[in-house]
Amino acid sequence: MTFHAKTHLDAAGVALAAKRGERTSHDLSGTPKQFYDNLTESELEEMAYRAAPGDGHSPRA
Repeated sequence: MTFHAKTHLDAAGVALAAKRGERTSHDLSGTPKQFYDNLTESELEEMAYRAAPGDGHSPRA
């Protein structure tokens, strides 16, 4: 998994936790804040749980 993909997965996970109320949204900044503001919970779930092809964790592999 590339660094870029890993950071987006992490950011999506943080934003998803905030959407679910597991984390406060006012502490978000940068990419997680943008994801929180612009994506739905279902879109964040899809991003957060998507694995890179070939890493052994992809449901499509």
